[in-house]
Amino acid sequence: MIFLFFFYHAVLLLLARPTKPELYQSNETLIEHSLALFICTTQGGNPSPTFTWLINQIPINGSFSIVSPNTSELRLPLEKRFHNGQLTCQVNNQALDNPLSTSRTLNIQCKKFLFKFN
Repeated sequence: MIFLFFFYHAVLLLLARPTKPELYQSNETLIEHSLALFICTTQGGNPSPTFTWLINQIPINGSFSIVSPNTSELRLPLEKRFHNGQLTCQVNNQALDNPLSTSRTLNIQCKKFLFKFN
């Protein structure tokens, strides 16, 4: 007699949506040529959400951000061209059909150059 036993291993993956992200600005004033810190947070999510930063719908280089569970920090060198631009933080995971996002308008104080003529 030969007995064959088959064992099936099933994995159940529960998907959970993260909350809409919240976007914080640590610098009180945004000044051209300075470095600004923005923090994007969300709660929950299974699997853990991924973060994407955009300015005017254009992705920002990932080397400017640091990600930990449910939080992403963006250290952005401020340029004049970003003034009045839309900074967006998006979160996404497999439980979402479309990313969740939040945005803020960047009000950057641009430096004025004064020239003195003799």
